[in-house]
Amino acid sequence: MRISKFCKNIAIFSGSMLIASAGYSSPTEPGNPSVIIPIRLHEERMFAEVNTSIGHLIMLIDTGSETTHIYNSAFKGKEISIHRKKTEMIGMGGAEKSYSSGSVPLEITFPALDSFHTRAFIDNFITDSGSFQYDGILGLDFFAAYCVALDAQNGRMEVQSKDKCVGEPSNSYTVPVQWTRQAILIPLRMKFGSTQKVISTTAILDTGAETSVMLPNQFRADAGLSRDPGTAAYVKATGVNGTVDGDLVDGVMTRMKGSPLTFTGKVVVARDRMRPHTSFLAGKALRTQTLLGAAFVKLVKLKFDPAHDCLYVYKPAN
Repeated sequence: MRISKFCKNIAIFSGSMLIASAGYSSPTEPGNPSVIIPIRLHEERMFAEVNTSIGHLIMLIDTGSETTHIYNSAFKGKEISIHRKKTEMIGMGGAEKSYSSGSVPLEITFPALDSFHTRAFIDNFITDSGSFQYDGILGLDFFAAYCVALDAQNGRMEVQSKDKCVGEPSNSYTVPVQWTRQAILIPLRMKFGSTQKVISTTAILDTGAETSVMLPNQFRADAGLSRDPGTAAYVKATGVNGTVDGDLVDGVMTRMKGSPLTFTGKVVVARDRMRPHTSFLAGKALRTQTLLGAAFVKLVKLKFDPAHDCLYVYKPAN
């Protein structure tokens, strides 16, 4: 496990940008090459179109996925060498087991930056989000390979070499995250409006989950919910633990440790015990079951700094 206890407040690089009419673009800052990838919001989640060794792919930006995945539909009409090996993907399908049918070498290319090389697992999951079809998942292995600024409000993702996370400390707050091979863990402080109860918990940063925060059922009493389901608005929420039956609770204030920025709104509290998020590569379960999802992430600008094991939160513009 990599822990950001000694994370330095390197803060955020902010340079002038030259935005192209379509596809990737590059900033004008000399000696600090980076690429701007437009991102699209759909049903709370974020998608990016990337240039790869098997063509242009639309990928779900999903830090809750340990690795990058490609759906079978992306290979239609293409001659691709596939390593066929059935792999159980523990913890990614909730109570049901799911499997990868194999893997392929995948290269994501960028102008002025080294390419991203990985072995992408092949999934048979549903390939659309409502009416919006996409080709796979851009997982945590990508965020561990680059310095990535995720700015959903302005519809873009900036990618730099990992040694280029520099800038003015006044531009950001440093969140004391824990980086592991399978997840980024963020300490949260939450206050329930209905009960005034305050809890501290650690969340998996899961940009692939549509919810803002998903809490395990152990927090039902703190949220003012009885053990008997049906006391609040029923909802199905999807994250790294699969699809969870939960109750929607409003008026909950959430704050990431290290940042004064708060979000007050709705969170999902699970009705039943959630399956622990388990690494399907390492087979090790994380202790936390709380998720910090895309509905929260899209409200702030984040920068992932794997070289220093840091996560930065931009201060809002005045």
